[in-house]
Amino acid sequence: MDDLPPYFMLTLASCGHEASDEALFMRASSVMRDVGAEYERVDVPTIFEIPLAIDYALRSHEFYGGRRRFDGYVAIGGVLRNEAPKHEDGLYTQTLRALQDLVARYSIALGNGVFLSENKKQLADWVGSEDRDVAGRAVRSCHDMLKVKRRFGMHPR
Repeated sequence: MDDLPPYFMLTLASCGHEASDEALFMRASSVMRDVGAEYERVDVPTIFEIPLAIDYALRSHEFYGGRRRFDGYVAIGGVLRNEAPKHEDGLYTQTLRALQDLVARYSIALGNGVFLSENKKQLADWVGSEDRDVAGRAVRSCHDMLKVKRRFGMHPR
């Protein structure tokens, strides 16, 4: 298997706060380089659009087959509960459900770094904490699942 190309990951980022988005992506890209993965970044307005963007990427090959397929997907982003609690809880829950539906429907490798924070301080902790390392964990999770897929011969050709 050593002759296979490096993994190609699509990273989708949304925190709704530009500094947080950039910090999450910088951490994710650092870990992707560490594991030897190639990657492409797509920013979306909110976490709710992350599953839709993944679906677009998956379905794009039905329209144009000349593009390299992504081996895995990394979803990173957060939502603040204190801005509109009931709405944000629903947004978070529905996003997680849609991501799980994509995993089940398409057998994709997905690193889930989507989180719900209570306030801006907690958001900063999620983004900047080495202990939490939400972006790094998402990348490593995707990478681990890609190894499982390769083990079973399930990788884009």
